[in-house]
Order: sequence, then C-alpha cells, then structure tokens
Amino acid sequence: MKHIALIFKGMLFGIANLIPGVSGGTMAIVTGVYEKLLDSINNLFKKFKASIIFLLLFGIGVVIAILAGAKVLEWGLKYFKLPISLLFIGLIVGSLPTITKPIKNQTKPIHYLFMVLAFALVIGLLYIPFPEVVSGSLQFYDYLLLVVCGFLASIAMVVPGISGMMMFYLFGYYETIMTAISGLIKFTSFGSSFLILLPVGIGVIIGIFSAAKAIAYLLKKFPIATYSAIIGFVIGSIFAIIYEGGLVDEFISCIGFTSLGEYFSSASTYLNGRIFYKWAELLITAIFFLTGLFGSMLLVQLSNNKEKEEAETKRLVDEKREKMRQELLEEINNSSGGSND
Repeated sequence: MKHIALIFKGMLFGIANLIPGVSGGTMAIVTGVYEKLLDSINNLFKKFKASIIFLLLFGIGVVIAILAGAKVLEWGLKYFKLPISLLFIGLIVGSLPTITKPIKNQTKPIHYLFMVLAFALVIGLLYIPFPEVVSGSLQFYDYLLLVVCGFLASIAMVVPGISGMMMFYLFGYYETIMTAISGLIKFTSFGSSFLILLPVGIGVIIGIFSAAKAIAYLLKKFPIATYSAIIGFVIGSIFAIIYEGGLVDEFISCIGFTSLGEYFSSASTYLNGRIFYKWAELLITAIFFLTGLFGSMLLVQLSNNKEKEEAETKRLVDEKREKMRQELLEEINNSSGGSND
C-alpha cells in the first residue's frame, strides 16, 4: 500500500510538470515527499538501496503520468482548462498549513522579504513575452537549446512554485515537447520523439541533481529563510495558475453579460459537437476545486497521523531502551555490591 501511494504521488508530480504554470515542486510538497525526494537524490550513493527504491517507485509514477497524461491533458486543457486549474489550486490551498508549519512563530521581517521576492519572481515570469512555438524539423542548435531547456526546467521542477514547462514555453518548445511525449507510444514516431527528448533528459539529469544539492544545502544552513522563499514561490504559483488557467479571462468575459442568467445560459464551448454551457463548466470547476482541496487536506491529515505514529513509536522505543539501561545498571550495581560482600 505504501509503494502504491508513492507511485500515485509520482503521478501527481508528473502531471503537474506537464502543465505550464503548475509547479512540480509544489506538488511534491503537497504530497509530503519533497524533503524525501531531495534526500534520495542527494544521497543516492550514501543510502543507495533506500534511495533507489524511492526514486524507482516515484519515477514509475512520473513516467506513467507523463506518457498517459500528455494526450489526456492536451484534450482536457482544450475543453476543461478551468476545472483542471482549480483542481491544482485546491490541492495547493489545502496544503498551505503544512507548508507554513516548519517556520511557525520563527519568522522575522527579513524572512517576509524573501517571501515577497520569491512571489514577485513567479509573477514576473508570467509577463515575459513567449515566442512562437517551434515547429518543423529541428536544427543542431535546437538540440543544444533543448539541453538548456531541460536543465532550467529541472531546476524549476525542484524549486516549489516555478513551473518546469514554463521554461519550454519561454524558449518556444512546449508544443514540440508535448508532441514528442505523445509520439513515444507510437511505433512510427518513437525514433524522432526519442531524439527530441534525449537532449531534454540529459539537461534534466544534470539540473535536477545540482538543484537538489543546492536546495538541501540552503535548507540545512538557512532553513527559515529557505522555507520563507518556498512559501512565496507556492503562493505565487496559485496566482500563476489563476492567470494561466483562464480565471482572469473568465471574470472579464462575464462582465459583458447583463445578468447572471444570461451568463449561465450562454454557450461556453463545443464538446464533441454538442454545446457545453457555462453553468455546467462552473459546476464541474467547483467539484474539481473541492476535490483538490479535500484531497490535499486528507493527504496532510494522513501525513500528520504518520508523523504522530512515528513519534509515538520512537518515544516507546526510547523508553524501553532507557528502562533496559536502568535495569542493566541496577544489575551491575547489585553484582558489584555482592562481590564486595
């Protein structure tokens, strides 16, 4: 059951990394595997067996999500971009108490500055003009840029609040990457897709190990400041998803209606040739948000229960060890006393 849960968390991480504006690092925090993920990467050779098992199971979930999710997300974001965006917002909002827990009652004014700067960085990325998506055959320099994209994206995947896929958007390779991922499951396009994703994978491997070591160092040396910045990244990601998910456009569009009735009865889009109405879309959006919110709260509760169980087990073990130590000391003292007599 524990292994299945880890694969599922890997799937959430993988899906998050497919959506521009959604942070894989944030999803790792939401599911409670962020620090374990960093530890497994940084101590791959020191704790080889435990790290390999964790990364293998987590990686299986990531691969399944990416291969299966590329086509599904392409369809879902086309017709249900708003509900999917709200699902991730719900997951993030529900996890905020856990994210802020490590620095509770320990923040100083300088730490709030780190939060603001991290928040501003995420928001600032939204306003960088995106170039046209690259299409057609790739040149040699494109493959070099794909390595750079993979490197930057992997850093963004590890840093909570920053979207890895947004890096591909910045360079104009998002559609190219998504098409290549979808092409992996087709025999006719596997070779060309693999050639595109290979340099990306090289960049990701280089970047994810270097980024993980850097963040682990910061968490060890400057824990409060680092967690403060992470909180800023995570809160910024909520606004990034709102922006990318179409909530702003949705709000602006509803201003043009003379009444709520007209708004709810208007056609939203066509789904498989049939009209899909606003009220249905908003109802689905609300369900997705609540699913994400309560799902995240459930994961947080399960994580807290696990921590309490581990703490209680440790306490009982320590008590037993102390009792055994005391009994051993008494036995030694009694033996010494008997020898003197």
